[in-house]
Amino acid sequence: MPILPWDCAHGDAAPVSVACEPVVHLSPWDGRIDTNIVHIVGHGTIQSFGWGQASTKRVLFEAGIVLKHSAHLQLLGLQDREINEPAIGIYATTGDNYWNEISFTATGATETVRRLDDIDARLEAMLWRLDELENRVCALLAQEQAKNAAAIQSES
Repeated sequence: MPILPWDCAHGDAAPVSVACEPVVHLSPWDGRIDTNIVHIVGHGTIQSFGWGQASTKRVLFEAGIVLKHSAHLQLLGLQDREINEPAIGIYATTGDNYWNEISFTATGATETVRRLDDIDARLEAMLWRLDELENRVCALLAQEQAKNAAAIQSES
């Protein structure tokens, strides 16, 4: 039997999805978000993560969310953050409605898509060049065959 009763989430419980709103309660007093991983879905602007229990949360963001830097939501860059690709952040509070960003990482999906698009464009250019070379070779072969046919006809 433990000396102190557990009154917190421990381990990695399944993530919980919550809607993007001006105040997204990550650690409400009633314990309805009993996990340390929160997925914020939808688009909009978040001004605070609300009042609640002292905790540290990993937050998964979708593209299209703006975090407003303020006294209640201290972001690492000390300015508003526009999230243009899926991202992950770690946020901590002592339960006083003041949240501090500990870490923020974009997934790199935008850069990956840009690189894949660049590769695709280069492959398209190579295919076009190969088609052009194939057409030239076919034209040269046709000219050579015409010359050979004319030479054979003139000999007979």
